[in-house]
Amino acid sequence: MSILSTRRWKAALIAGSGFFAAALQALTLSPVNMSQHFVEPGKEVSFAFSSKDADGTEELSCEVLNYRGAKSGALTLKAGTDGKFTGNYSFPEGYFVLSVPASKQQFGFVALPDFKEQKDYFWGANVVQRLHSKLPYVDLPELFRIMERTGVKSFRKWHSWELEERKPGKWSSREEAGYDFVRKSSLSGLWYCNRYPKFLLYPDRPGQRRPAMPESIIRTAHSLAGQLARRRDVLDIYQLRNEPDGQPEPSSVYSSDFILKSSMARRIAPDLLISSCGFMYPPDKWGFVLRDMIENGLLETVDYVAFHNYAAPDTVWKQIREWRNLFGEYGKAGFPLLITECGKAWPRGYTPTLADGVYYGPFGNKRPPL
Repeated sequence: MSILSTRRWKAALIAGSGFFAAALQALTLSPVNMSQHFVEPGKEVSFAFSSKDADGTEELSCEVLNYRGAKSGALTLKAGTDGKFTGNYSFPEGYFVLSVPASKQQFGFVALPDFKEQKDYFWGANVVQRLHSKLPYVDLPELFRIMERTGVKSFRKWHSWELEERKPGKWSSREEAGYDFVRKSSLSGLWYCNRYPKFLLYPDRPGQRRPAMPESIIRTAHSLAGQLARRRDVLDIYQLRNEPDGQPEPSSVYSSDFILKSSMARRIAPDLLISSCGFMYPPDKWGFVLRDMIENGLLETVDYVAFHNYAAPDTVWKQIREWRNLFGEYGKAGFPLLITECGKAWPRGYTPTLADGVYYGPFGNKRPPL
């Protein structure tokens, strides 16, 4: 794994964190797109921000801060007739923050040459079309282009099954935005669907979905075939579910779900790689459930077992050892593992006390820890 690969992954995290603007400011800026924050070093580039509550402001003085937070330059954003503030700057190679004191905001910029080396499957990102109804839709085609440029090889896509197939066999293509680009790129994808479509609701219990029982799963065979037909040439791994150990029902009820969906998927696409769900909890906390699932055929059902880690990065090694020890009890200590979620604003860098959320760290006008 090259140092350059590592640097680029950090770059994506830094820049991504910088896109989130602080709320409730007298003046608020929003980047017009993500791509403008990934620039070619040594070349003057232009970037723009839409504004809210500018109140006739014509210019904004800004500072450019380097990786360590020290001032490395300055520039002025100027208001245009379209209501946007624009600026020009030539960044040397590295990672930078554009600090805008008037709006108390900071925006990340990554200045690296486009990645030309062999890409490593280890580096990836989770992508979603829309996290919840109060947020705008993500421009996935643009995000995929950025990933291709910066050397990020893998992505994991959450498909909202209940939204993309509202009626049996009636598919919305919105969940597949950007896949035309992926087909022509070197990106490799994994996808999963969590919730069953709404046409599987109990007829006599409004709003209540059927549990993950064999009768429900078998009824989705046609839908699963449709999913595979639509995106098999884009996505390399099918993940059976996400985090059942975070659901109210016992995780062991999902054994039949995994076995049936895996069996159906392999019949439809024999060369498709299949991953277990992503487990939230490590074996030292959830071993009794994991043993039950293994003894009910988990390792014979999938090609990988996936887990998630939102603790500090050095704890990943401890968790891997726990999984290896668990697999070793069944003579399969070397069974392949996937990490399908990890990372956060870890308590590292400038302001470790600000890393106070499980999923979300100090975005907005606070410098993201590294």
